[in-house]
Amino acid sequence: MTTRLVKIVALLALASASLDAAADFRTVARAHEVALSQLRLPATVNGTLAFRSCDSCDPQTMSVTAATEYRINDQPVQMREFRRQMLQVRNRAERIVIVRQDLASGAVESVSVRLADRDD
Repeated sequence: MTTRLVKIVALLALASASLDAAADFRTVARAHEVALSQLRLPATVNGTLAFRSCDSCDPQTMSVTAATEYRINDQPVQMREFRRQMLQVRNRAERIVIVRQDLASGAVESVSVRLADRDD
């Protein structure tokens, strides 16, 4: 009986600890899926980008900084190279770009796209 009581107390302690750990999670970033045709890339490293999540959605504008990462096929590239390659994409409405925003600062953390499987 004592062994069983110890097991129950141990299980309750573990359950309580896991609930406390789950309560510590908080959202720190938001990812936006945007069609390339709805995205305006920044002209400078410390500029802004703008996008519409849908054709009837209001445009959103976000700041980019020198710390913003640009990625193509999971590989980091400079902003200029990212812009150059995006200009070469023909089927822009079907190419999805992920814009990740830091919620504390509101700035864009990263802009990424997958082009490896492109047929355009």
